[in-house]
Amino acid sequence: MNPQLYTPNDGAVDTPWTFLAGTILDGGYEIKELLHAEHGKSVFRVRILGDRDTNATVTFLALNEQETAEQLAIWQSTKVLRSPTFSAPLSFGTHVLGDSTVPYVVLVRADETLAGVLRERPLEAEEASETLLSIARALAHLHRNGLIHGFVSPEHVLAIGQDIKLSGHTARAINTSSQPYLGEPLYVAPEGSGSNNTPAADVWCLGATLFQALTQTVCDQNSTQRVHSLPGRLGFVAQRCLETEPTSRATASEVIDMLEGRIPVTLPKAAPLAAAAAATSVSGPSPRIIKVAPAPERLAQTPAPPLPNPVSRVNQRFEQRHARDLKPDKPKTVRPPIWLFAAGGLLLALIVLWLALPRHTGPAAVQPAQPTPQASIPPQSTGAAQTPAASPTPNVSKQAGADTSSVAPVGEPVSGDRIWRVVVYAYHRSESAEQKAQSINQRHPELNASVFSPKGRSVFYVVTVGSPMTREEAVRYRSQAIRSGMPRDTYIQNYRPE
Repeated sequence: MNPQLYTPNDGAVDTPWTFLAGTILDGGYEIKELLHAEHGKSVFRVRILGDRDTNATVTFLALNEQETAEQLAIWQSTKVLRSPTFSAPLSFGTHVLGDSTVPYVVLVRADETLAGVLRERPLEAEEASETLLSIARALAHLHRNGLIHGFVSPEHVLAIGQDIKLSGHTARAINTSSQPYLGEPLYVAPEGSGSNNTPAADVWCLGATLFQALTQTVCDQNSTQRVHSLPGRLGFVAQRCLETEPTSRATASEVIDMLEGRIPVTLPKAAPLAAAAAATSVSGPSPRIIKVAPAPERLAQTPAPPLPNPVSRVNQRFEQRHARDLKPDKPKTVRPPIWLFAAGGLLLALIVLWLALPRHTGPAAVQPAQPTPQASIPPQSTGAAQTPAASPTPNVSKQAGADTSSVAPVGEPVSGDRIWRVVVYAYHRSESAEQKAQSINQRHPELNASVFSPKGRSVFYVVTVGSPMTREEAVRYRSQAIRSGMPRDTYIQNYRPE
């Protein structure tokens, strides 16, 4: 297949994005198929090695050296943020592609967006309140850390599992302009000139998103009367967010307090939406709306009956796709694993064999039988005359409660069923893998980290701890390694000798 070429912003080089498929990025992210590409940008699906449950994407940007440094700094500042309502990057870095070095960011892939839901129906008041509260918490967290989002709109409100989150890849420092490669925002506050650079601008876009969620109509300069006719607590919040003067707007923290009842609100009376749409709009600075045409106005509708035990219905499609896992009326029959039957049969056979052995009837003074050697860690040397082992055994037992009864000794040759390795990192370059292994050995010498390159596969290098071992030993050793400080996505893999 001939690669399709895309030109970056400065027009310096052509970027063959399709060549990236099959590459394994640092941290164990395997690039799969191309999802979207345009000038200076591409998005791929990725498979996280050792994690089958998380769906993720990687975005590559064709930037110059200065833009790359600035974007990496932004991703670093957002990755360390810990918030259940903010979708922070999973990983980021740079990758050499031809003669260029391109930055990339790995993000969790959403199951649904608010924009997708609004193409079918508006939100009811209860689910709109839940969605608004999640977005406001994410914005308040960003603003406290000196960052803004700049692109608040339904397209950036994500349903990931049972959580509602605000996308994280557009965040940047307060009072800095948006970069062209991020595109143009749907909503721009009245005081903005093409971009939203302040926390107040984020709050205005939050109010516009709330209006669109309730009415299924894009908020524009003709929406003022409809905003003032929105009923209840949400109507009051929308008015406070959409104040023309930035200093008069509520902050994201105040929005949270209003929704949770810590700030009293003046509840406006409901007015028919059809009558409000016909009213003359109040003059004032017009917010900038880009690329989205207003949807046809809807007359008042009969509200749908409430769901039992209401949860976020923004995730409705996701819940329907997994309905079989959510139904409690048909409990699954728990059956013992097959290996239990096999182990029981083996134990019974050993007992029968032992009973069949001849018995000695000689004198009572019989030499005790020597214990059968175990296929686990050899016993520690207790005498000076014993020969030391060729290489040290990983001493993960320093951790509290560690179990080293079945860990393969380091340096043992790969044979039989000892084909399993505990992988903590994966790299595309051997130098990076060696540096990481040295760093681990400096901090945790008992783990005996080393670099291994699987044969017969695309060139990549994994950092492993311990040595080749059985699957049961690898499972236990993985838990010990995580307790020693290794990543939680550490995984085991079988590599058969060739």
